[in-house]
Amino acid sequence: MASGKSMGMQVGLIISVMLVLILGVVTYVQFDEGAKIRADLLTKTDEAGKEKSLSRQYLDEINELKSKVGYPSVASVGAATDTSRDSVLGSMVDDIKTMGGPELQRDSYAETLRAMKQKVDNLSSENRNLTEKNQQLSVEFLAAMKQHYQNVASGHDTARKAAEGERDDANRTKETEIRKRDDQIVTLRGVNTNLQNNLKTEKDAHAKLKKDSDSQIGRLEDINDFLTDAVRKRERITYDRPDGLIRWVDNDSGLVWINLGRDDKLTTRTQFSIYRQDHRGVGRPSAPANTGDQEEADVAEGADDRFSPGFEDIKGSIEVTRVIGAHLAEARILKQDIYDPIQPDDLVYTPLWAPGRPAAFAFVGLVDFDNDGASNRGELHEMIGGIGGRIIHEVLDDGRRVFYTQFPEKSHDFTEDDATIDLQMKYLVVGRIPDLSEAASDNEKLHFRQIISHHKKMVAEARETAVRRINLSDFLAHIGYVPRRRLFVPGLVDRPFNLRSGATSGSVGGNVGDRTSSGKVSSLFTRSKRLKKQPVSTGKTSGRFGSGN
Repeated sequence: MASGKSMGMQVGLIISVMLVLILGVVTYVQFDEGAKIRADLLTKTDEAGKEKSLSRQYLDEINELKSKVGYPSVASVGAATDTSRDSVLGSMVDDIKTMGGPELQRDSYAETLRAMKQKVDNLSSENRNLTEKNQQLSVEFLAAMKQHYQNVASGHDTARKAAEGERDDANRTKETEIRKRDDQIVTLRGVNTNLQNNLKTEKDAHAKLKKDSDSQIGRLEDINDFLTDAVRKRERITYDRPDGLIRWVDNDSGLVWINLGRDDKLTTRTQFSIYRQDHRGVGRPSAPANTGDQEEADVAEGADDRFSPGFEDIKGSIEVTRVIGAHLAEARILKQDIYDPIQPDDLVYTPLWAPGRPAAFAFVGLVDFDNDGASNRGELHEMIGGIGGRIIHEVLDDGRRVFYTQFPEKSHDFTEDDATIDLQMKYLVVGRIPDLSEAASDNEKLHFRQIISHHKKMVAEARETAVRRINLSDFLAHIGYVPRRRLFVPGLVDRPFNLRSGATSGSVGGNVGDRTSSGKVSSLFTRSKRLKKQPVSTGKTSGRFGSGN
């Protein structure tokens, strides 16, 4: 048993020793092979570096060669059989075929270039020979041309001398004629100078005479206008006649009947002013002469609302509501004086209407019937057109002067080809001519300036044709116009009526006192049996109507 164990230990020792020996041998062998491998690796690394350096050198040489050849941007060198321009060799082959052509094409780039060089040398030699020959021909041509020019010049000199002789003869003849003409011109200039001096003297005398005549005519016109206005202001002459008279009056119903009707071509809505029987002339102008001048229009338009100054013969106004018979019509009373009421045989008159014929007018200026700041031009057109009247010339609020071919539908801007104001027009009615200082904007100032300019021209046209001028206030009074409504515009000072803010007082212009209710309710509302006594209110009104003016 002990010997067996000893044997096993020996075997294990032997095995261990053998393993150690084998491991040592293997380690030695591996160490030796690693040294060899490292040596070989160093050698191969050196060789690879040299190869890489040599390759880089070859690559640089190839790139330099491509640059010299002319294809530095072509990446591939290519093969000798390439024909595409995607490679350097293919491009070179294509250049040889294209540039060399069938005549100079060779197997290589260098041979092709040498052939081309030889061709260039030959062409240069031929060019030198041709140049020498050309110079020789030029010398010969110049000699021949010189001889020909000398022959031609000799002939021209002969002809020139003959022509100069003829020219000298003609110049001498012409100078003689010119001297004669100059003498005649001097004589005629003297005569012309005398005529011009005489003409200037006559013109100066005529201009002085015309100036003196124009000045005298102007003075006479001014005197005539002054005297005419003075006569009109004093006498207020009228050439109009009453259109009819009042037949009957019903003051309870506010109706009157006049002696005009169907046979007189009377239409409804025609308005008449009513004159006293002992009138001093219908259609008379107001106290200022009806020249249409602005200062006179302002005086008349600033008059009292009931009756304008100077219209003391006008008792009121009426409007036709119904045409009853051949010479009978019904009209309603628009306005009358309670102290001088309308009565039978009072006379009626309107410039808008005449039996059997329409009246025509011209208007210039702003049309504002009640001075409320709003234009009444549309109402004016309706009033005139409604009874058959018409406007021919009119200056609108925007400053345009229009000419009506068919009132009020058809019109156009006035031109020089249109007829001016003439005797077919009954009146030139002048509204308010605005002042430039009143304009609120540059555009409105332009409109005002145009209205003022048209006003001057139309007044001059009316004076030349003896058409009567009348301001808008006179015109409205003659036609019996009564304002249909009154619009209160806060802040508007220039108006013919006065309206205080809030409720009105018991008297015109009076102060508004305490507005507290008495507390009593009308007996009309106390008839219910359930009400034991008359209701009493709180006696308070809204604060909006408190004491104040």
